[in-house]
Amino acid sequence: MLAALAVGALALIQWASDGRALASFRAVASGGARPGYALGAPLWFLLVALQDPVFLSIVAVAALYAAALVGKARISFPVGYFLLAAAGTLAIFTSPGTDSNHFIDLLGAAVLLLGWRLTRAAGPPAPRPAVGLAVALAGLTALTWVPGMISIKSLIEKGGRPERWKVAAIVQALGPQRHDLLSENPLLPVMAGQRPRVLDPFNLRLLAREHPDVAADFTRRMRDASFGAVVLVDFTGADRAHIPAALRACTASAGDRCYGGVVFPPGFLDLLDREYVLRFVERPFVVYEPRLRRRQLGGMKAVLLSPGGAAPGTPDRRLQPVEREP
Repeated sequence: MLAALAVGALALIQWASDGRALASFRAVASGGARPGYALGAPLWFLLVALQDPVFLSIVAVAALYAAALVGKARISFPVGYFLLAAAGTLAIFTSPGTDSNHFIDLLGAAVLLLGWRLTRAAGPPAPRPAVGLAVALAGLTALTWVPGMISIKSLIEKGGRPERWKVAAIVQALGPQRHDLLSENPLLPVMAGQRPRVLDPFNLRLLAREHPDVAADFTRRMRDASFGAVVLVDFTGADRAHIPAALRACTASAGDRCYGGVVFPPGFLDLLDREYVLRFVERPFVVYEPRLRRRQLGGMKAVLLSPGGAAPGTPDRRLQPVEREP
């Protein structure tokens, strides 16, 4: 069943991409893995997982159940899916630059296995660990309601969330300059009616490393400022004056620099600073425009950014232009 689902999903993706998906997979299938790094994949996985104790506790309890059920030859769909997700996640961690966002499949499989054990399975192993985990997570969730406590909501409010209405307003603000958008998040060019120039900047870095012609073409386009705008994503909550420093200071869980070390080719931020200028920030999006075009056209207009139904004149929702250079 799992094999049939995988084949069906790949066929659907290949069809939806106009036949480009498999070629793209082949081009970056290795993920930049090296033998020495690949051997340490379990260690890299554990080091990243330790930074998220909630994820680690959920997966650890699910792994105990999976091991016990496999030992008793009780292989159900949730168990098989969990084992497949775990193997796939470990394989992904053989690639340098892999971060905690790749835990999502394994986390979903772990929750499915725990839910199945609590509601459907009978016999050993005992459900007590799963019940205890559920109670502990419920207690931690309740603590996040206490004012001043760190919560997912507070982190999102600080760093911003890529909401659809916000993306549409940014596309409107870009106006004529929204041609050839270079966007870290492909949602923006899609909303602008374009095919994303870069679907995954991580893969772009891999391609540029393996194919000098790709690196040269990207560098030429950056130097020529041929992208109508460059839109990056910053979740630090830094004010506009410190955005460039925040982008340079960003590091992945393994310590690699985000820009040039994980996403986009090396030297990307240097080219960005030289040929583009920060235009406006609408968290988590950071929008740059070409310096030459800005001097020629006077920059983009400011537009009101307010969610549907907001009162006119809502404070702090206007895209304000940064001070222009002479």
